[in-house]
Amino acid sequence: MQMVCPPLNAAQNTTPLSTGRVRSCFVQSRVAVTRLLCAYGWLATAALASAEPAIISMHDTSNTTATDAPTRHRLAAVEHVAVDLRFDEQLQRARGSARLTLSALARTDRIALDAAHFEIERISLFAPRSRPGSRGKALRFVYDGSARDDALHISLDRAYDVGERFDIEIAYQTTWRNESDPANTSGSTGKGLRFFRPTTTDPRKRRQIWAYGEPGGNRYWFPSYDAPNALRTFELRATVPAPLIVIGNGKLKATKRNADGSRTFHWKLDMPQANHRTTLAIGEYVDIPQKVGRVRLANYAYPDEVQATKDSVDRLPDMVRYFGDLTGREFPYPTYSQVFVQDFPWGMAGTGMSIQTENMVDDFGTHADFLYLWDGLEAESLAHQWFGNLISQRHWRDTWLSRAFARHLDGRYTQHKNGYSEYLLWYHSADHATVHTDWADGIRWPVVPRDLLLGGSKKGEPAKTHSDAEYAFVTGNTPYARGALVMHMLRKHLGDERWQRVIQHYVRAHAGRLVTTNDLRNAIEDVAGESLGWFFDQWVYRTGHPIFELAASIDATRREVVLKIKQTQPIENTLNIPQTALFQGFVDIEIATRSPTGVRSRVERHWLDAKTDNTLNFALQADEALVFVNFDFEQTWIKEVKQTRSPEELIEVLRHTRDELARLAAMNELSKFAKENPSAPASHDFQKTMREIIESEAYWRIRFNATNQLRSLLAPASETKPVALDAAMRESLVKAIKRPGTWTRSAAIHFLGMTRDAQYVDLYLSYLRDPSDRVINAAAIALGRSGSPKAYQALVDLPVHPSWKNQSLISALAGFKELRDP
Repeated sequence: MQMVCPPLNAAQNTTPLSTGRVRSCFVQSRVAVTRLLCAYGWLATAALASAEPAIISMHDTSNTTATDAPTRHRLAAVEHVAVDLRFDEQLQRARGSARLTLSALARTDRIALDAAHFEIERISLFAPRSRPGSRGKALRFVYDGSARDDALHISLDRAYDVGERFDIEIAYQTTWRNESDPANTSGSTGKGLRFFRPTTTDPRKRRQIWAYGEPGGNRYWFPSYDAPNALRTFELRATVPAPLIVIGNGKLKATKRNADGSRTFHWKLDMPQANHRTTLAIGEYVDIPQKVGRVRLANYAYPDEVQATKDSVDRLPDMVRYFGDLTGREFPYPTYSQVFVQDFPWGMAGTGMSIQTENMVDDFGTHADFLYLWDGLEAESLAHQWFGNLISQRHWRDTWLSRAFARHLDGRYTQHKNGYSEYLLWYHSADHATVHTDWADGIRWPVVPRDLLLGGSKKGEPAKTHSDAEYAFVTGNTPYARGALVMHMLRKHLGDERWQRVIQHYVRAHAGRLVTTNDLRNAIEDVAGESLGWFFDQWVYRTGHPIFELAASIDATRREVVLKIKQTQPIENTLNIPQTALFQGFVDIEIATRSPTGVRSRVERHWLDAKTDNTLNFALQADEALVFVNFDFEQTWIKEVKQTRSPEELIEVLRHTRDELARLAAMNELSKFAKENPSAPASHDFQKTMREIIESEAYWRIRFNATNQLRSLLAPASETKPVALDAAMRESLVKAIKRPGTWTRSAAIHFLGMTRDAQYVDLYLSYLRDPSDRVINAAAIALGRSGSPKAYQALVDLPVHPSWKNQSLISALAGFKELRDP
């Protein structure tokens, strides 16, 4: 399974976020292993042949290079796992058995498995494919009950030669309680099975069970080899009381009604998968089917949210088709299920199945307002079916091959559906903000670390165990947000056409296989015909980013713009991880010039050498004057830039750049200047330019941000007194309100309502029946602030308006708070 999360830090003032729609990830630890094994004499000895792997799983970090990673060794391979469980909802336990088919990888009379906090009743040995109900041979075992690797050691009845197969059945019950984290209202994951049922304090809780698997989570509900460097098939038989149903991986083979009124669901996955890709969800659901070609799509909805779920999954078939075209591979499984659950912070993808937060389900109008968010959740989980399931990383350190690829494809879908501006202003800017926040907090892993124990935790403190480090890294932002930015750099370096051929070649070559980062690099070099060792060393295997100091001048004699670029990033000797000292690569630079015909800009690509000082020259025509230089057009690089620019130059950027991110950055910088220098001429020019943007055809996020920036500039922080706005500002807001776009309309209503002017009451009343609850909420608050006699009855009547989860009532109460009517 793959935890799918949005960035923790979105770009400032670009996107509205609703409460409770942010993920949180947690680190739980396991202790290291050797003490118990030494007591039983099960450590490797000199008598073992040198070709045999170690008896227990060890993380060997010696002689580790950028291309080889520590891995767990095994004496036997798990080929198939068959789990049969019943559940005690009150005790929050599962009880049953797991039957594992194994084959010896070396001559051995013992094996070790991962099993966290079980009560083990017995372990039996069976011949392969023995009849159901046949009696097995009891085996001795040693188990310390912990969550560490290889906690369960089993002695076989004899020594098995390489390739010999045998079945082991473990009868057990779980004891670990995967409790919700009360400090995280947006949800939490934990490890193992999480149970839900109505309680006296929360009678609305739904009966539900789900399991989260990555990394090291599945060992809490079934015994296994719980590491990414092995594939096996899986089947699940789960017995639950009606009306609950079970959703698992693969195909539903059978549903059996039992004499006690319960039902047993049998799911089977025939395509080998890594252990962490196993998923489970149990609850009361209604299946909403869809179909794309031969692929059946199942969306499991709460019985009282069927229509809303239909509205919320409307784009899923289009996503399946788009990813099939982009990767050159149709959806790789016969079925795909989405299950919506409570108390989950975002989404996770198992094989042929994803578990999603129930917050994704909205009515049509609400979902339309939040497509920027929920398209991302749905598309990212779906993309993991190609990158994570069809192709899975061999080592945890290569997690970016799943997480960054899924994030990248998710961004590609939003570009396909909503345009490149949406990709830049939502996905790309949020990833940049997340990466820089992590860096400031001391989280400084490379995208592919050499050793997860070194230097990746907060403030540079090393993790105590590999288990700690694996969980922190896999669920963190480095392989996700930073990895996605690196993917985007590869795309920009190669160009869209070559990058798509790389993706399709990579998928063809590695479908059904475990991969490392070298496999992706080789695929790129096969297609591109150029060596990218420098790129991977710089951006993938090392950490850090350049800090550029820029200075532009005019060479009047040569009629050139001279841009001096200095790299000033320090090397932090306290870090135990490799850092890039000086960066190289292509950079796109926008040059804007003014001539008698007006301002025009062009984008040129130049190569920066890996040295402290680079100088670039840009030709000017005889009648041209330089207006501004926009370094790293569309912010492709992970970087910081130090550049002195006057307010007048920033206004030119705001008016004339072709780069949405540069426009946004100029807007933020000018807003700060105007607050500090309200009487400066540039501040008045800034306000005028912002009004022009609000009325323009600029992308909605730019207009939305301009409205909010002006509101923060012109409105008092307390919002208790009327805001004085001139006629031009009021006219701009009224025009914005009457234009399409729910977020821009609601922002304009909110701003205009701060005037507390009753002349706009009829305008506010007209938007109390808007299709968007965001607009209704803004209109109700503005109406209350007006103090109009018309407001009281309109707010009384508002809750009658149908809305999703009482949003009309919430808006009415917000309006009454502002009205202050006794």
